[in-house]
Amino acid sequence: MPDTGEIRWMTYAEIRDAFALPSTKAAVQRSRRANWPRRQNNADKFARVAVPVAELAAPRTPSREVSRTRLAPVSGQDAGITGGHTGGGTDAHGVSAVLVELQAAHDRLVGELRERAERAEAEVARLRGEVLAERERANAGLARVAEAARLREAMVAERERANAALERALEAEARLAAGTLGARALKALRVFLARRKRP
Repeated sequence: MPDTGEIRWMTYAEIRDAFALPSTKAAVQRSRRANWPRRQNNADKFARVAVPVAELAAPRTPSREVSRTRLAPVSGQDAGITGGHTGGGTDAHGVSAVLVELQAAHDRLVGELRERAERAEAEVARLRGEVLAERERANAGLARVAEAARLREAMVAERERANAALERALEAEARLAAGTLGARALKALRVFLARRKRP
């Protein structure tokens, strides 16, 4: 994230120091109120904000909270004991670093949860498509079964019509034969017709 002539990419700790803010949280609030763009640095996992150079160049005065909490210079005796550093300043810097790390961890967690949610939605969509395809195949199978049943009924009806036509033809033939043959021939014809009727 290189700087340009109009913006400078800064961490919240750098914004805090540059604007003399009391804490890193105040730097976060300042950047949000100003709607400064924010990005995640993949190298160090720290969030950085695009701060306008004009804002950095504008004159400013330390905040009242910083002025109240600013410590007086330590004496030589105190410097010998503390090594020229106050515990309060060191603790504040440590807290700021922890806050930045927590913010970075929070951003990573949110990104992971978002990716998981997207994968879950894609899986649900895939399963829904499979269910719809299976339902269509089942409906097609039912339609084929219904068509087969209809064809079977048609075949049975056609067979019945054919048997009825054959029976009428045999009766007509029997009546015709009865007029020219004797009783014995008629009896033999009836036997023959009875055999023909059997399935």
